[in-house]
Amino acid sequence: MDINPSLLSTATNIQQLFVDRETELKLIASRLFNNEELEHLAKGILPAPKVYDKPLRLRTCNPLQIGGITKDIVLENRLEIDRLNLLEMLHLVTPEELEARQKSFIQNLYIYEEVDSKRKIDFSVRTVQALKRACDYRSVKKQLVKIANEERINEEARYAKIGGQTNEPYCSDQTLAFRKQQQEITKETLSKIYVSGKHSDQLITLADLALNQELQKFNKLYHLTKNIELMADEAGLTGYFITFTAPANFHPNPIKGKKSYDQVDVRNAHTHIQKGWKLIRARLAKAGIPLSTTTFFGLRTVEMHQDGCAHWHLMIFTTPENFSVFDNIANKIFPGYNQWKYEVIDKSKGDAASYIFKYIAKAVDSSQFTHAKLKPDSLDSELFALDKSVLTHASRVSAALKAQRIRQYQCFGLGKALTKYRLINKIQEHVDTFASPSVKTILSACRMYNDGSRNKEGRNLVGFMNLVNNFTGHIALVKEEYLNRFGETAKRITGLEFDCGYIYELPRYDIYTSLPDLLEAEKIRLYPEMPALDAMHISVINEELDQLERETFRISQHAANDDIDDGFFKEHENTVTVIYSVPSKAYRPQGANDKRPTASDLLKIVKETNIRRYNVSYIDVQSMKIHKPPLDADEVLALLSNW
Repeated sequence: MDINPSLLSTATNIQQLFVDRETELKLIASRLFNNEELEHLAKGILPAPKVYDKPLRLRTCNPLQIGGITKDIVLENRLEIDRLNLLEMLHLVTPEELEARQKSFIQNLYIYEEVDSKRKIDFSVRTVQALKRACDYRSVKKQLVKIANEERINEEARYAKIGGQTNEPYCSDQTLAFRKQQQEITKETLSKIYVSGKHSDQLITLADLALNQELQKFNKLYHLTKNIELMADEAGLTGYFITFTAPANFHPNPIKGKKSYDQVDVRNAHTHIQKGWKLIRARLAKAGIPLSTTTFFGLRTVEMHQDGCAHWHLMIFTTPENFSVFDNIANKIFPGYNQWKYEVIDKSKGDAASYIFKYIAKAVDSSQFTHAKLKPDSLDSELFALDKSVLTHASRVSAALKAQRIRQYQCFGLGKALTKYRLINKIQEHVDTFASPSVKTILSACRMYNDGSRNKEGRNLVGFMNLVNNFTGHIALVKEEYLNRFGETAKRITGLEFDCGYIYELPRYDIYTSLPDLLEAEKIRLYPEMPALDAMHISVINEELDQLERETFRISQHAANDDIDDGFFKEHENTVTVIYSVPSKAYRPQGANDKRPTASDLLKIVKETNIRRYNVSYIDVQSMKIHKPPLDADEVLALLSNW
């Protein structure tokens, strides 16, 4: 990518940037600088950062295209960071200058959506952490998907492409297709990741775990709603059903009324309600009504108007006196006409869970549900005409919420009880397997299943209520520090500590991202006396091969100007490499009667895992070339003179 000469920064002290012959050779061998930049460095001028200024138009891209763009950006970022680190290593910049340039690089990390429109890639972390994420595919892609969705839905809002009298309610066909392709890619990826319990023989893919995920979300929400209602009844609290709606200028293309949209981001409607709700909570707390299970608690869901404008539904439980205070506060924060309204839950017409039943169904993608009550009915047509979300378009509503990064449902006033309840239900052992009477009492009262099975007949429907009312303080979360994939210290929950001192360690799993990794792990598990082999290889055990592999695949010995093709040492994605040597020297476990797998056998295994691309590389160990040592300075110069 070309460098703008006007962006070059001249050093204040030319002597500090004196480039001797040895340093020049190292800069040339690194291949990180072009000829023009090398000339500037020789004169004591540091090159400016490269700018990724190509218009990307992410809003028109699909997930696969964004994946390709991500790879290009990550490569550019890695090269720029390598350039800075090399300059510091060669003492052409001081550590302080390196830190300043790294900070500037992160602050100016942009992509161009159009020639005259740029968007910042913001990781919202410190510079040291951001540098790692700028070189990480997943982190950068997440940012690009966010930008793509924002640009697309905001363009649709500006030009009133959805809602109103259009045929695309809640979100555009493009946004819906984008979401569906994301789900397909995720499903395919999860089908190739294997999960194995460390203390069991269970082996499944993450795709198996994701089955019926939306239905499980619905069941969880409905179960919590029923428990919250029981808690309110036991405390003698009244239920209220509340709706918050943003003012008219937040609606891009309303079905009725004059269009007065003046926002730059369609998500501002959700942000507006969110800020108002935060103020209400703060003023309630100041008035002596904090969120808690004895004063004010409940559940909220988010829905979409047909033009992509978000609105909230809340189910609140409190006393009539507390609600009167809430009423006064809400009228001041949401003073506009029809910005908020409420309805007292009438028990004669149905319980609270009945009120919010379909709202919960619309908070998840219920398009795949088979239950009769979760299917569109005549009421859906009436709701659709009133600009409400309907089950008929559940997938569109879900896609719109995902594009705006809106959390679809949330409980409030319950403290940390939800986390504890989720974790306590991960304990799968029969209650009688625990010796402590205290543990037995807590599990029997709070866990959904206690007999070791998951039969509906033995289900505890009031477990969450029991946990909140009686046992929340008897259980503590056990956490440990670990290093995440960026090498940073973080904390994770590893178990539960009961009041008697007993600590239950949550199940742990081994994750394999490829079939060869899984085969290797299973081989070691079945034949523990067998020496560990490199995952991805089915090879023989002998000193000659071991030395050969060490010499051949040692990355640090790859010279920049070596004439050996690097592709020789690189495996294709999803490749099973079979290294054959002298058959008589092949390692055979004691008692193993199975025949040696042929290439066809291995290929069949790969096919059965539904891997998109597969091939088998045959490498003759005895004729394999040994990689040469790195070239010295004279050899580098000799090669350069021939270019």
